[in-house]
Amino acid sequence: RGAGVLWLLCLACAVSIGHAAKKKGKGDDFQVIGNKAMTDFQQGRLDDALIGFRKLQQLDPKNMELWIATGQVMMQKGDYEASLAEYQEALTISEGKHARLWEVFAKMGEVLQTAGDGGQAVKAYDHAIELAPTQASTYILRGNLYQQSDNYRNALADFTKASELDPSSSNAWSGLGVAYMYMEHVEPGGAPPGFGSYDEGAIYALRKTMKFSPGNMQVLSNLVMAENRVCDWSMRAKHQKQLKKALRDSVAAKRNFAPPFHAFEFGYSPKEIKANSKYLALQLWNGAEKDRVDAEQSAPPPTSLMEGGVLTVAYVNGAGFHNGTTTSRCLQSMFGMHDRSKVRVVGIAGSNDDKSAERAKIKLGCDVWVDA
Repeated sequence: RGAGVLWLLCLACAVSIGHAAKKKGKGDDFQVIGNKAMTDFQQGRLDDALIGFRKLQQLDPKNMELWIATGQVMMQKGDYEASLAEYQEALTISEGKHARLWEVFAKMGEVLQTAGDGGQAVKAYDHAIELAPTQASTYILRGNLYQQSDNYRNALADFTKASELDPSSSNAWSGLGVAYMYMEHVEPGGAPPGFGSYDEGAIYALRKTMKFSPGNMQVLSNLVMAENRVCDWSMRAKHQKQLKKALRDSVAAKRNFAPPFHAFEFGYSPKEIKANSKYLALQLWNGAEKDRVDAEQSAPPPTSLMEGGVLTVAYVNGAGFHNGTTTSRCLQSMFGMHDRSKVRVVGIAGSNDDKSAERAKIKLGCDVWVDA
């Protein structure tokens, strides 16, 4: 999505700069400054990009697109309040009459969402959709926000609408596929029109996505998990080959490919699973180095987890061990397999009880259960 935003920004600025240059009669200078500002933005030189766009604003202060550009720069700098101020200035300049007014509200929604204000972000997206109800991109943005806030029904509605408005949008189909996967747990036994289950709908949508974006391994990962749920292994060999290549590419770049638990679903060998986890483990270990040093210097030694020769092992799952997680589906028996003469098992659930058989089995396999 970020790449798409960048392209839209550069395209909008290119059109704006060319038009303003002709209008102002300062074509060469204006164009040179604009081209450099866009290049600086693309290559991450945000301060230089901001200086360039400010010069253009001085030359053409009524050009709304230039204020959209500075809003985008401030967003990338992480100054969300300043970004919103730039977009507000764009709205003031437009006087409510510009054809791309909807885009300003959509970008304000993105800033608010990134800043953690989901409520105001939804309002901004709503306004953008009111102004331009046929723009699929805004439905995708709002659908992503709904998905992140566990509002799966609204997410499903937005991604469905986006796929209808733009049937060639890989983002719309990908979002729809993931929404179907979540709905399988919101409505157990339910199904979208034309499918036997939500997982079947997810497989259709994600396979559609792969046609538009065949190199997207994140989408393929979701697709394989959906296929595993309904034992649809008609493309298993092809997909496993792709996932193994993705793992090799990631390891060559010294990074992990997938969350370790998800990797269990990809047909990896034990050696490949270990390779997938290696660089994530190193990243976490190195990232905690300062905390370890601070703890050693300022805190007394921790109480031993060994009591009477028994080791306490705690398993934490932010999703609450719901049956929609790989942890529950693939490892539900593991919790009860510990040797109780050596290990005391604690389960810590970070979300509410989904009443699933998987969670109940995991809870039964723990000596202590904590609903956190």
